[in-house]
Amino acid sequence: MILEFKVENFLSIKDEQVLSFEATSDKHLSEYHVVEIKPGVKILKMAMIYGANASGKTNILKAFDFLRDFAVNPREKGQNTGFVPFKPFISENNEIKNIINSNSRFGRFEIVFFVNQKKYKYILKIDSLKVIYEKLYFYPKTQPAELFSRDFNDNIKGYNLKFGSKIKPKKINEEILKTFTLENSSLISTMSKFDIMFEIKERNDNNIKFSSLKENKQNYVEISNVFDFFKDTNICFKKISLLSKSIFKDVIEDPIYYKEYILPKLKKADFNIIDYEIINEKIGVENIYKIKFKHKVSNKKFFYLYDFEESVGTNLYFGLIAWLGRLNGVNNIWAIDELESSLHPELVNHFINTFLYEVKNTNSQLIFTTHNINLLDEDFVRKDIVWFTNKKEDGSTELYSLADFNIRKELSFSKAYKNGAFGATPIIDSVY
Repeated sequence: MILEFKVENFLSIKDEQVLSFEATSDKHLSEYHVVEIKPGVKILKMAMIYGANASGKTNILKAFDFLRDFAVNPREKGQNTGFVPFKPFISENNEIKNIINSNSRFGRFEIVFFVNQKKYKYILKIDSLKVIYEKLYFYPKTQPAELFSRDFNDNIKGYNLKFGSKIKPKKINEEILKTFTLENSSLISTMSKFDIMFEIKERNDNNIKFSSLKENKQNYVEISNVFDFFKDTNICFKKISLLSKSIFKDVIEDPIYYKEYILPKLKKADFNIIDYEIINEKIGVENIYKIKFKHKVSNKKFFYLYDFEESVGTNLYFGLIAWLGRLNGVNNIWAIDELESSLHPELVNHFINTFLYEVKNTNSQLIFTTHNINLLDEDFVRKDIVWFTNKKEDGSTELYSLADFNIRKELSFSKAYKNGAFGATPIIDSVY
């Protein structure tokens, strides 16, 4: 579970912005919203982000997605890191020297999170070509212990790599990591690429006998936990295509579980769907799987194919509910851009309540951006789960929480938002 995420100088984000999941003292529906990950540490299961178009809502998710992707996926030699710094508005005479400074090309990311009640912190400073430094800590008690640190040294045009006492790699492994961790990639991704964290089958690449790299997996359990945390995180920007493709395989492979989970919720959602079946069509040597929905209207039955004949909203909601089925009983983080796309507001409300009330025995979290103002007055809302992005004069993004405002729960949050009490709304001239 994420406790805190910080980002500085990335896309529309200029100054450091902080998204916190630390629960406040609010007791409202805490049994559904709050997970006490360890004694005294209470983390929220959900965050919802509001803001005008082009205010940077999506860029908060993109920042998290960039860090996730960079941590687990090594780059090819000579490839750009994918980092894009903040670009300030340029005045008419192009005088931006007061805005640009020596640090403007570097971005910084920091995330504090828990895996199996263990606390970790990962810090990355980066530009478009290379890692400036990356550091990984875990907390055996209250104070952090360093797992590794990797800093670029201008004098040697290379990296200083240091492991903490928890990790004692073989000398050959340490040398391989120094040699093969490219400046445009994370150390974590390189360790996974060379299977140093895991048991290895014997193979020979680049004249290195990899069976000799095998080590006790317990030496790397902390880094393996961090790798799995990032790998199992899901970010959805193109909801229909990504949800359909990524969850479809699971529904096919475990049809009994998913039907038992999905079908009752589809019936509650008033789609007139009474059943669905999985069809296997063999085309040449390839098996093609399709889902056919069975509708009942006025005692007549109709069949429509998922993703072809069904509405966009039906397909999306099927994917969303299937994802909840995957989250149930496991730990995962799921970020969705504009959750309400193609869905009726009541369906969005139903989905959020399903996540809060039915996805149990899990440390999963849901982060989403939305323009659905009506959600602010729903009973499930707590002030500490609501966030806003505001576009400042220089075009940069400012992120802040509803918990920062002194407004009582019994008042209408949506009316206050519409009236500009929280900012984060577009300023639109009258058509007249």
